[in-house]
Amino acid sequence: MTSIKERERSTIQSGLSIVLPTFNEGGSIRQVIESLLHLGTDLPLEILVVDDDSRDGTPDLVRALARQDPRIRII
Repeated sequence: MTSIKERERSTIQSGLSIVLPTFNEGGSIRQVIESLLHLGTDLPLEILVVDDDSRDGTPDLVRALARQDPRIRII
């Protein structure tokens, strides 16, 4: 049986994943992602953008950001 302390330690070691569902967020996604990247957490961070077939360039913008920062991914 796993103790509460062991589970907490495991969670802390695994990091923080933020999932952002998007649809036509090209006008705001850069600011949202940049804000999240500057949260000031000591945990390893990843931002997963799940785009729902945006037509406004959101996926391309996120891909460009992801090329600059490996913590950003798009699905």
